[in-house]
Parts: sequence; structure tokens; C-alpha cells
Amino acid sequence: MQGNVIKPRLVLRTHQFQRMMRARGCETASAQAALLGVTVSTVTRVCSGHVQPSGAFVARACDVLDVGLAELFEVIPASVGSVA
Repeated sequence: MQGNVIKPRLVLRTHQFQRMMRARGCETASAQAALLGVTVSTVTRVCSGHVQPSGAFVARACDVLDVGLAELFEVIPASVGSVA
């Protein structure tokens, strides 16, 4: 068996993000994308966890929502899994 290193990653705290966006009147992915200056596809893929947010997405979301990184994102630490 050989170890497979999984790199650390940053994920959006989706429920927190949605709650904060709704508080600003952004109910839809389209409204959220417009506020963040990204595509609807980007918002959808980041919220679903299919892609990691870019540095620009992270910075813009924290700025627009006036929160710190840890309030909106979670760092998933590196781990080592086994490959059968």
C-alpha cells in the first residue's frame, strides 16, 4: 500500500455565505455573482464544493460581506490516505 497525500484546501462555509448574502438582498446565484463580480457558474461551483475558490473570489467575498476569512471559509488540512 502506498500513501496518497491530499493537499490542504479551502472551502466555503456555504450556509454562512448564503445567510450573509440573503441579508444583503442577494437571494439567487445570479444576484450573488453580480455582487461578487464573477459568473453564476463560479458561485454555483464554489457553493457546491466542486471547485476551490480562487484567491480573487475569497478576497472579494470577504470584502463585500465585510467578514474575515475564517468566518466565511474553512481550511481542510492535508491528510494521508491509503491507495489500495
